Amino acid sequence: MSLTIFHLSDSVPLTKVGAKAYNLNRLYRFGFNVPEAWFLPVEAMEFFLRENNILPLLYALRQEGKVSRGNALEAARALRAEILKAPLPHELLELIKESVLKEPRGRFSVRSSSINEDLEQNSYAGQYASVLDVAPVVADLERSIRRVWASQWSEPLINYAFKNSYPIPEPGMGVVIQRMVEPEIAGVLFSYNPFTFNKNEMVLEYVKGLGEGLVSGEKTPEHLIYSRATSAFKQAGDIPKKYIKPFDMLIQGAGTLEKKTGLAVDIEWAYDGEALYYLQMRAITTMGQNHILWTDENVGEVIPDIVTPYSWSILNPITNGAFKKFLQELGTDDYPEHGLFGLYKGKVYLNHTAFNETMSRFYLSSYKPAADSSLALPVQWLRLLLFPLRIGRALWRVWRLSQNMEERMKRHIVAHGQRLKAISFEKKEDARTAYKRIDHLVELHHETMHLHVTNTILAEFYFQLLKKIIDGWGHAVPGAGAEAVLAGLGEAESARSGRALWKISQKIKSYPRLRSLFDTDDLGELEKQLLETDKEKVIIREIRAFLREFGHGALHEFELLYPRWQEDRSYIYANIQNYLNSEIEDLPEHDQKLSGMRSDMLRQLRENMNIFKRPVFNYIYSRAALFSSQRENLKQCLLKAHFELKKHLLHIGSVLVEKKVLDRPGDILFLQHEEIKPYLAEKLPVKKVTTLIAERRKKRASDINQEHPPRMMQIGELWRPVIEESSDGDALQGIGCSAGVVEGRARIIVNEQSFNRLQKGDILVAASTNPGWTPLFMTAAGVVTEIGGALSHGAIIAREYGIPMVTAVKKATKLIADGDRIRVNGSNGQVEILS
Repeated sequence: MSLTIFHLSDSVPLTKVGAKAYNLNRLYRFGFNVPEAWFLPVEAMEFFLRENNILPLLYALRQEGKVSRGNALEAARALRAEILKAPLPHELLELIKESVLKEPRGRFSVRSSSINEDLEQNSYAGQYASVLDVAPVVADLERSIRRVWASQWSEPLINYAFKNSYPIPEPGMGVVIQRMVEPEIAGVLFSYNPFTFNKNEMVLEYVKGLGEGLVSGEKTPEHLIYSRATSAFKQAGDIPKKYIKPFDMLIQGAGTLEKKTGLAVDIEWAYDGEALYYLQMRAITTMGQNHILWTDENVGEVIPDIVTPYSWSILNPITNGAFKKFLQELGTDDYPEHGLFGLYKGKVYLNHTAFNETMSRFYLSSYKPAADSSLALPVQWLRLLLFPLRIGRALWRVWRLSQNMEERMKRHIVAHGQRLKAISFEKKEDARTAYKRIDHLVELHHETMHLHVTNTILAEFYFQLLKKIIDGWGHAVPGAGAEAVLAGLGEAESARSGRALWKISQKIKSYPRLRSLFDTDDLGELEKQLLETDKEKVIIREIRAFLREFGHGALHEFELLYPRWQEDRSYIYANIQNYLNSEIEDLPEHDQKLSGMRSDMLRQLRENMNIFKRPVFNYIYSRAALFSSQRENLKQCLLKAHFELKKHLLHIGSVLVEKKVLDRPGDILFLQHEEIKPYLAEKLPVKKVTTLIAERRKKRASDINQEHPPRMMQIGELWRPVIEESSDGDALQGIGCSAGVVEGRARIIVNEQSFNRLQKGDILVAASTNPGWTPLFMTAAGVVTEIGGALSHGAIIAREYGIPMVTAVKKATKLIADGDRIRVNGSNGQVEILS
């Protein structure tokens, strides 16, 4: 076969070399300074696979892809392994020597150039490998080319293909071999603002050294905005003088590329202190296309840490499947390509773009005719006439969804308990039975999560509607608000754990000898002493009863790597200690007082409404109260089943340790659910799994040390931190979600190790909270968090306990110092530092 390696200056068709190489060639032809590069054509990969007889493995992958994800992943691993060890054909190696290594100076980058990569609406952009700092040696280039080719069937890509029902990709990858630039700074430039979609602004971001960390999101860049209106950067004073000229050149270059391509562009560039280099260019056909805002709102509370492969392998289909089913109930199959939940550097993020699009279906304003003067007058009149019909259809959808939810949830919660008993863990069960029971638990998870997601969206809708009604109809009632009338309902199951521990602490106070045991810092020794001292098991029985009812709880609810309270009781003892050391008021009296205040406010609101408004208010209020509390109760069902699932899983892990497949039971968390079954059947060699687990443990350790910004914008293959423009004086403003005003000492709580620092009357300040933090809410006078919303777990529990809370306060843990005296207004969302 006659092969050709193309030079950057050669005229090349896209189908021959792939999109990345094609765009580099365009940049060169437009007259931009591009580092010297060579392009291996797509046919070189096909030639390599055929010469090494690897095509049968690709065929096997396609066949296994029709069976299951687990089979496809294993087949893909076999295919990649063969690609990584097979030699490049002699003819291709000679061409590399004659062209790329003709002048062996400097080092190279080796990158993928797929036929579809860097094109609009591309599904696989960003999934392929790049190898940097490659020595000008044949063996190193050969190894790097094989790595890039193998990445066409990488594990993330196979998972992505299954998730979106895409076919296993055909061979179709060119390779770009380019001379490395040693930059002083490197970055990207967007010819419109990708965060606000403002056509009149360009965004320039850069980091010191190589730009790979910026492109992958591992480094936080310097962020500059250029205004086309003023022809200047908004933060011109922040730009080092030595970079003014290259930045001006970049702005001019972006304008030139827009004119030549007729499209908005984003450019990757590097500057070595003397010359500006253009490394890559992508054209964007539509403003906002493939732009997704990912946030850690809501998910940051329940999954605050990096997830293990096993946890994500079940959570991903469960969460996204629930959202997909909800959309189908809403009457649409228009499911977002990237799903509602996604993974970035091992951390789970919420697709805020997709969630907002879903919520907009419930808001009447989204059905209002657009004021578009470009439309013909008859079309505008038609839109106006259809307006009532569209609103009616929207209201009917909401009513239909919510009408039967109460009964559906009650039935499910009862049935959930019954089904859970039938598939609970038994010590004598064999591994295959355990695996089958996990499958049943996952199926139960799917049903519960669907109701939970539906409930969450309805809770958000009715809460916002209640808020608007009270703002409009209840302004004559002092302090009236949606948060206030939902306070102290006593319906959230997760709030009961805090009350239960408080009752235990009150009982301990009646036994001075037992009380003295809780003065130690050694919680392990505390349990030992308690077992020896409490001969009549007065307190031991209470703690065991607590664990039977609430032992499924955890600080990291959905990540199975972390212990449940049943597995590690130190957290329980620490909270009892906290209650013993804090004089917390009598809970029944407090709850009665809170209930009375809520009832009085509801009475005043109803008295100020006419006979037409009152039934509307009553209906909206009843729905908001129901869905806000049931959301938490459904999550408790999920956590109970999750704990049983973990017991089965670790039992399988123990069996695989006995079979010498795993080193320890917990290793099983680094396999995906579908990968476990072949090892139970002893179909796969032990060596493969030990290597795989070691690699995944290493990746998790790396991901933990990565930066995970609270908001990320995905622009094609780029993941970018969303840089918020700072407000004057870094004002502490958030979302008021539990009414009331309180002053007190701020106590910054980072993790469970610092829980005991919170004293009665302190204001809890944290990045986020989750149900594992519930007992702290009984000690705290108020709560401030950096993430969350009016229906986050913390907000619901704060209202249950009747303490003020403000969420979504940016940089709260940095702007508030530990020990500061602060005022928290849970009604208007203001937080003030007093001293």
